[in-house]
Amino acid sequence: RKDIAKGEEIFVNYGDPYFDGREDKYGPVPRPSHFEEAHEMVKKFHGIFGNSTISPNSTKQEIWDAVRDLTSNRTKVALPRRWEEFDDALEKGMARHSLPDSIRTVEWLEENGQCMDNLFIGPSTIRMAGRGAFATRFVHKGGLVAPMPLVHILNKTDLDMYDLNDRESGNVIGKQLLMNYCFGHEKSSVLLFPYSTAVQMINHKSDKPNAKIVWSQSPHHRSEWLATSLKDIPTTNSNLMFDLVATRPIAPNEEVFIDYGKEWDRAWNRHVKQWTPDANAGSYVHPENFNLVERSNPTVRTLTEQQTQPYPPNIQTVCQYKRSDTVSFSFLSDGTEINKATWSKPNEPRNLRSCDVLNRTTLGDN
Repeated sequence: RKDIAKGEEIFVNYGDPYFDGREDKYGPVPRPSHFEEAHEMVKKFHGIFGNSTISPNSTKQEIWDAVRDLTSNRTKVALPRRWEEFDDALEKGMARHSLPDSIRTVEWLEENGQCMDNLFIGPSTIRMAGRGAFATRFVHKGGLVAPMPLVHILNKTDLDMYDLNDRESGNVIGKQLLMNYCFGHEKSSVLLFPYSTAVQMINHKSDKPNAKIVWSQSPHHRSEWLATSLKDIPTTNSNLMFDLVATRPIAPNEEVFIDYGKEWDRAWNRHVKQWTPDANAGSYVHPENFNLVERSNPTVRTLTEQQTQPYPPNIQTVCQYKRSDTVSFSFLSDGTEINKATWSKPNEPRNLRSCDVLNRTTLGDN
């Protein structure tokens, strides 16, 4: 969305709702409007302090402290703490000023950082394996293929899935997809999820792996945690790390493999032996391919139209939905609440909800 400076930290916008329910964890996080309000306040008081005879400087700070205390919590966080920081805040902007370490020097990165671009994702060379991870450059034997910082999940049952209609029974009906990308041990409740670039795509090869997982030698790895009781390990810090190390020379564009272990091998072979395709597998249509075909006629079919022209069994209609207090509601004869709203394409993604199109009305040329 804009030029990124050398050594600049990468940020994305999670959206306001992400922080609305997490203030106890992150504190009051400023929104764009709060940074704009902070900018106007700093610009105003920069002029007042610069043209006044207020002295000593401690008095200016007392005035500024009082002004900050009168603002909302989010605006207060967006404001510089000291009046001497006005020039820097106005030059960089309030958001950048609030993150003084968001741009690092090359020297700092070389001393403290680790290379994250040794892998890229592509179709695996193993049949039916889906995607795999490939080396972007030559890696010598014993060389670091990729660092693997870990999110630790202290209780693997946190990834259990329940029937929403029968949660009270406590019957587990499956595991969250995240489980497939975690490391763990059958005798431990802990799961470790690696979140560095492309490492989740590394496939299994028991006979000829070219890499292995070891505990990291990085100073970012808290090795003392390995001898710590689970109850004493913080749940909000991710300070455990693996290193993915080459067990032989790896050529550029070569797929990287590790050995998942004998237990995984046995479980996979058992799955392959017992697995049977879904009854509707023969009529499966990939949604992306279906949308490409339908692009010439993007009209979403109503329930009545689907009686003569049904969608494939694995395709369903969904709406990008955001409930609003301004829309009206009505009820079907069976008591189902219907949200009556105009169909439109919002500027940004919203929550997806399963929906049935009961009828369709054309407005103007839309």
